[in-house]
Amino acid sequence: GLRVCLVTPGHLSTNPRLVKEADTLVSHGARVSVVHGSYLPWAIDTDRRFATRGWRAVAVPFGPHCSRATWLQQGLAVRGARVASALHLPPSEHWLQRGFHPVAADLAVRAGAELADVYIGHNLAGLIGAAAAATRYGAMLGFDAEDDHVGELPDSARYRDERARRDDLASLIRRAQ
Repeated sequence: GLRVCLVTPGHLSTNPRLVKEADTLVSHGARVSVVHGSYLPWAIDTDRRFATRGWRAVAVPFGPHCSRATWLQQGLAVRGARVASALHLPPSEHWLQRGFHPVAADLAVRAGAELADVYIGHNLAGLIGAAAAATRYGAMLGFDAEDDHVGELPDSARYRDERARRDDLASLIRRAQ
């Protein structure tokens, strides 16, 4: 059957649309894995209820509940990448992954360990990992369009760097496909 990998920075328990998507794909014969972020103590407990579904969940920890070394490394990487962006250094996949979201690069690594025919990103941080894995395996790439939040930021000086990072990310993904 079709192998599908869904990638999201959020918890399963906070994304009912993704859970419904995974359940529907399984009901149509697909083998599904979901690579998701894990950072809220209450949601970590709640996510356990998805262990009996017909798909495999792969949690990727980030934030203050993971090891202190991981949390420090993630935070420093985000800050460093944002400084590189502010200095208008040429965008690279590594810096875009690190600077966009604390778990984006780790999601890309874990999604890359999931062999699939289709990778579907949820939220822009999930799209980074899905695109990297799809490129690695020559697979199809999808994106949950409801998670396209690029245009939500005001076109003002305050958000200039963040809008530029999102534009760089979109360009990098288009070039990779």
